[in-house]
Amino acid sequence: MNFNYFNVSRSTTIDKLKVQKRELSKLHHPDKESGDEETMRLINEEFDIASKLLTIREKRYKQLIDIEQKAMAGLVFLQPKIEPEIKKVTKETLISIVGSIAPSRFKNSWLKGLEKLSPLIDNADIIKITQNAFGLAKHIVKPQSPKT
Repeated sequence: MNFNYFNVSRSTTIDKLKVQKRELSKLHHPDKESGDEETMRLINEEFDIASKLLTIREKRYKQLIDIEQKAMAGLVFLQPKIEPEIKKVTKETLISIVGSIAPSRFKNSWLKGLEKLSPLIDNADIIKITQNAFGLAKHIVKPQSPKT
C-alpha cells in the first residue's frame, strides 16, 4: 500500500511511524503558518491505517513465534516416531517426480542421482529443517527493531 505522507516499509515499526507523524504534525498542524486542517486530517487518517497494518503485522509475528515454539516442542517429542516416515515419503515423492517428469532416456541417470541423494535425506535433521522453515517465515513477516 502506498501512502502519501508516511514512509512505510518492511522495517517500519509503530514507534518509527509515531516519529514520522510527530514530524509531519510540526509542519502541517493548523496552528502553524504552513499548515491546514485538511492536510492534517489526511495525515491522521493515513496514520490510523498504517498503524493498524503495522499492529496486524506485529501480531502475526508474535503468533508465528508461538506456533513455532509449540511445533518445535511437539516435533522434539514426536521426532523418533515421525522422522523415518518423513524420510520414506520424501524419497517416494522424489522417485515419483522423476518417474513422471524425466524423459525416459534420462530416467536411469536421474534415479542414480536420487540414490546419491538418498543418504542426504537419511541424515537430514528434521528439527533443523523445521527451524530453517520457521526462520524463513519469521524473516518474511518480522518487523525490524528500531535502530538507535
